[in-house]
Amino acid sequence: QAKILDSVSSVLTILRVDQNQLKCFARWIPNAISLVNLSMDNNRIGPHLPSTFTSLVSLRVFSMNNNSIQQLPIGLEQLSQLEVIRLDDNQIRFLPASMKTLTNLIVLSVARNRLEGDWNYFPVSALSKLEELRLAGNFLNSPPQGVARLSRLKFFDWRPKPR
Repeated sequence: QAKILDSVSSVLTILRVDQNQLKCFARWIPNAISLVNLSMDNNRIGPHLPSTFTSLVSLRVFSMNNNSIQQLPIGLEQLSQLEVIRLDDNQIRFLPASMKTLTNLIVLSVARNRLEGDWNYFPVSALSKLEELRLAGNFLNSPPQGVARLSRLKFFDWRPKPR
């Protein structure tokens, strides 16, 4: 199977491998330079994504809900085409401030992670196209500064997790 996927990986545009008990990224995924939509929900991937993930420069939709991700890779800002990031139900403690350069983001969903404290380091107002922001179930003391300046925001959920 892996050899078949190696031969087609450069032309893949959509890949959904949800609910497969995967523990890591496949070695061929970074070669999938045409990948636009990647869904790997309900697996066991973690604690971090490999740095090669940032080679998926065509990616627009990325979903890894319900995995074991603790940390996002350095260089995530290289994925400038990203419109949707869904990382609910992981163990993420912080989002890199460099994500402010992902100005095409429409959906950022990081509910039920381990984000904590004040989110002042993350300039959410730079994400001017954001329509949906899901932060519920984290340990955030207050909503992020600048959320009121997001003129396109249609859905905002910030309900802190009880301590």
